[in-house]
Parts: sequence; C-alpha cells; structure tokens
Amino acid sequence: MGFREDGDLRFMWGIAVWKPEFTEFLHEYLIEIKQDENLPLLPEIPIGNVIQSAINKGLRVEAEAFANGSYLDIGTPDDLIKAVRGFGEDFES
Repeated sequence: MGFREDGDLRFMWGIAVWKPEFTEFLHEYLIEIKQDENLPLLPEIPIGNVIQSAINKGLRVEAEAFANGSYLDIGTPDDLIKAVRGFGEDFES
C-alpha cells in the first residue's frame, strides 16, 4: 500500500531500533517470504509490514510521537539535498 495524500493517518515511522528478539523474528519472516516462487515479482518488503506482523505475533512495540518534529527521508534525492544544505554546515570544521 502506497502513501495517500488524502489518508487519515496521523503518524508515520521514521526510525526503528530493536532488540535481538526482533532480529530473529525478521530472519524467520524473510525465510518464509523467500519460499514464495513469485519473489522476483514482489515489490520491496516495507519494514512497517514486518513490524505489524511482529505485533500480530505478540512482540512488544513502543513508539514515541514527536508532535512538533519534522522528518526528511534522505533516501530521496530531494530530501538528501535539503539535509545537506540545511545541516551540512553543522559538520564543517
């Protein structure tokens, strides 16, 4: 499912940190997916889907909302340029 401008979601995730328990869950999740003969045709596997599956299996997930925060996805060229321009001077010697 892709991003919808008209959606009613209030939050999104921007970073995740996990314990070895989730790493093991992730490995098992991917082993199952790798068995799908249509794997080469599948789109990428969003980590949000894996996290939701972990929740469904009873793993504990916590979140922290940053109501006045902002987020740049430096995986996109435009936001990477914004980040370098906006924060690059902080790292110059």
